Amino acid sequence: MGNNLNITPANFGLDDDKAFLHDPAVYIKVLDDDADDDFHALGYLKLDKNWSQNMEYAELTANIPEETIRKDAVKQTFMLEGALKQIQPETIALLSQRYIDDSGSGYTRVIMGSKLPSPVFVSVELITQTVDGKALKLRIRKGQITAEDFQMILGAKEHAEVPFKIQALKDTDPYGNNPDWDYYGNKSITADTTSSDATLSSVSFGTVDNIKIGGRIMGDGIPDDTTVLSVDYTGNEIEMSANATATDTGVSITVETDDGELDNIAHWYFED
Repeated sequence: MGNNLNITPANFGLDDDKAFLHDPAVYIKVLDDDADDDFHALGYLKLDKNWSQNMEYAELTANIPEETIRKDAVKQTFMLEGALKQIQPETIALLSQRYIDDSGSGYTRVIMGSKLPSPVFVSVELITQTVDGKALKLRIRKGQITAEDFQMILGAKEHAEVPFKIQALKDTDPYGNNPDWDYYGNKSITADTTSSDATLSSVSFGTVDNIKIGGRIMGDGIPDDTTVLSVDYTGNEIEMSANATATDTGVSITVETDDGELDNIAHWYFED
């Protein structure tokens, strides 16, 4: 890596294949829904959609006239905005964060009261392409509908629309929520497992030196949802939250590392 952002400067230049002219589709998955773990199209959307990154900085200044010595980021906000052209109970309930009452016969209500339901969080995948047909995706690992400005535009000359904002939040379980998405925090090691024992021995860490305590650990003979309790880099051991279910040597293990802090909110996916 030649620079802090892993940018390859030689890839800059004029390339009209990388122009963008395509209406993105938006797919969402409701997190922690024990009945449906799939992505679904949000519905027909207005053509204009906006992804924004807002940064706030603490600024160190000195001298007269005042000069900026350095700036350090203190807050970051990521937001996806659009307008839905499709009106149905699920979309109104989701975008207004209100409860669906389907107890009636022949009708469904979206109800609003003085008590607020617990918020529903979503994963979002915006899918589009560059003019050369290469896939371009924006993936939000965990988003919250910000309904403070919820409004429905009704009675205009065009079809009704519902503007929405989805704020991208830190996902504390990126791999668990979307195991099919690449996650920079996951790294590979090898270790020996012993049935009915929570200690991995003879661990070959390679270059991995920042395993996340409390992070996921996965591999053959390791139960689902097992986490790391402690790591002994000198003694080549890892203590897990659950006992191994098999005895084997040189098992390929995936561990979550602190590198995941670089990849726990959202990412752009570019097809080569």
